[in-house]
Amino acid sequence: MNLAIIIGVSQYDNGNTLIACDNDIKIMKNISDKLNKFDDICYISNSPKAYEAKQLITEFVNKHQDQVIEEFVFYFSGHGARYNDDFFYIFKDFIEEKKETTGLRNTELDGLIKNLSPKLTVKIVDACFSGTTYIKSNQDNIEPIFKKSADKNKLNNLYFFYSSSSEEESLANKDYSFFSKSFFKSLTQNTGKIRYRDIMAYVADDMSLNSYPEPMFIVQANNTEIFGEINKELIEYIDSEFPILPMITNELKDNNVEKSKDLLSFIQQKSEKEYCTQNEGTANIQLIEELLQSDTWETDITDIFEIVIQELEYNIPNSTVIAKWLNKNSDEKYFIKPVYDSETYYVEEYIEVPEKPNSLNPFDIPYSAFLGSAKDYKLEKIEKTRNVLKGISFTAETPFKAIQAKFKPKFNSVENYILTIVPIFSRKHLVIFNSIEVLEYNSWDSISQAKCIEWNKVELFLKDKDKIITFCENKRLDVTTYIIEDIKSKLSF
Repeated sequence: MNLAIIIGVSQYDNGNTLIACDNDIKIMKNISDKLNKFDDICYISNSPKAYEAKQLITEFVNKHQDQVIEEFVFYFSGHGARYNDDFFYIFKDFIEEKKETTGLRNTELDGLIKNLSPKLTVKIVDACFSGTTYIKSNQDNIEPIFKKSADKNKLNNLYFFYSSSSEEESLANKDYSFFSKSFFKSLTQNTGKIRYRDIMAYVADDMSLNSYPEPMFIVQANNTEIFGEINKELIEYIDSEFPILPMITNELKDNNVEKSKDLLSFIQQKSEKEYCTQNEGTANIQLIEELLQSDTWETDITDIFEIVIQELEYNIPNSTVIAKWLNKNSDEKYFIKPVYDSETYYVEEYIEVPEKPNSLNPFDIPYSAFLGSAKDYKLEKIEKTRNVLKGISFTAETPFKAIQAKFKPKFNSVENYILTIVPIFSRKHLVIFNSIEVLEYNSWDSISQAKCIEWNKVELFLKDKDKIITFCENKRLDVTTYIIEDIKSKLSF
């Protein structure tokens, strides 16, 4: 018997809406039905509260725990969270202070799956826009968390798909999540049987080619397990959900297309849809600053704070993290480069001491040259130099190198907050590094400077004005949530 649980959460009482999740689970359910693979599917839609979802999952497990389960598939599209040593699936009523009752621990889910004793367990998790609000950045990789839980609950054969690492945000538009789309599109490449490993390979390539966040995969299986039998009807259904395909895919599918014309069309399409002129790029970067001005924020923030926007020309906080990222992504020619500084340092090394001659006669040869005695050494401090990352330098004109939105409180009981944004861009891509933090009071009239210890980043096409606007809208929501929740927590509201 094969079982599946499909869960989608798009509406949140205390977080930003993820419209795409409803469509994600609809498509996943239809694909699962068309595969004729699953004997029973628990389909949980309409943005359930945690209690409702846990009840439905528990009832489904109890219903089948005495049966022989060959394969169990779990698909989730919604917010995710990481707290200490565990991952949480987030439901409509989630609040951080009650994460145990309003979220579902991954270890708890694995404990429920354990009751089914499936021979193969598959998890597909698309945690949309989780990076900014919930998943904490700059922490150790979350992979060991899932492996440890799986081992503890004896889920020996496992394929795990996760939309992004803990340092990145998953991306979506209003119609679908990009990771889920990539998963679904992997099924349209050929008819016949497709392995889980084949799907992983396609998703990894597709996410990389489109400069989306890098997905995370965990495999504890033999790479021969089959996801399903793909037929033309299923491919036609998936293509109908995602009708706009790159020209290069059409060329591969139709050998009768005139290659020269297709190449020209492909080049034209890439230029029109993905590459910016300087004027376009400048205008789209400027949008970020315009959409963070004080008049764009809700009264939840403006009633409590005065918002001041300032540009940073130099001394971008913690820019060495950005510089390291640039070094790792040197294939893309960004108009920003790492800057190095020469640093002097000292090490202690043993230096050979020349042996003194036996007399003042320079032609005398020491006896040790014949006898082969040990050489003398002394420990000396040696001066050396090395290149050290200092920060970043922009190589092209830009509306701003970095901006900070300072939230200055109107009331004594509230802290100062600051949002820092740095746009990293090329002719094609825009990577927005962003960090929100509290500025602590040093004295009555002095506050600390921004440190940007935790950078989040979002990768977009510089030409895609709509997604840049969406980023700004979501960032205002995320920052508002962060600040309001922090205030409530500190004031015990």
